Amino acid sequence: ERGVQLQSALISVEVTTGKVVALQGGSSYQKTQFNRVLQGRRQPGSLFKPFVFLAAFNKPDLDPPFTSLTELDGTPFEWSYEGGQSWKPRNYDKESPEKMTAKEALEKSINIPTARLAQTVGLGPIIDLIRLAGIQSPLPKIPSISLGSVEVTPFELAEGYVTLANLGKGHHLQSLINVVDSFGQTIYEPNSSEQERLPALPCFLTVQLLKGVLTQGTGRLALSSGLHLSNMAGKTGTTNDYKDAWFVGFTPKLLTLIWVGYDE
Repeated sequence: ERGVQLQSALISVEVTTGKVVALQGGSSYQKTQFNRVLQGRRQPGSLFKPFVFLAAFNKPDLDPPFTSLTELDGTPFEWSYEGGQSWKPRNYDKESPEKMTAKEALEKSINIPTARLAQTVGLGPIIDLIRLAGIQSPLPKIPSISLGSVEVTPFELAEGYVTLANLGKGHHLQSLINVVDSFGQTIYEPNSSEQERLPALPCFLTVQLLKGVLTQGTGRLALSSGLHLSNMAGKTGTTNDYKDAWFVGFTPKLLTLIWVGYDE
């Protein structure tokens, strides 16, 4: 279509420090100076799903306790919520099984069992953890938030995933080391202090599930380039009508998040 060009954005961050090592705001700065990493507000889609599983791992009163082998219900359902409203999550693949483990549900990014798990855990704990991870955008208490229906920037989404990848220790992402004057004196230095944001064990267990995304889940193609690191994890994401495509991949040292889509 005339005037519509496929766009992309990328941010790469040191996991243990929060330092931004690469940032690409679009496919061509000459054509448009709109920085999609900092300014682009998009639905994260399935990139929000790991926070549902994180909240389940973090909820000690679930009976039985939640594990990667917990069996989830994949049959269609209707979720009624405030104001007499209702929501029916749907799978991309209509042939999805009626029963599956939590591990399979996240690896294959299946909507209905993830939404059922969110209903069991409760929206409050999920939203609290997303917020603690570093997402600053408004997070309405609606069921579809479990499948990433809100709008966030790639920058804050990367910060949230860095917190997860660093097993709960977070940073405000920093794009500069310091600012010096003409005499070499430091006149500004960002606060790069580490913060204890999320519980470590639930983060570890969630990251273990995200390793399976790359070995037998929706992110298998990421390893086809020849990368075969045992400590790699990641998550794919799409939104309604495939308007946005996401991928985040990380090791304990480096995290890279990519968005591809159309501005319109």
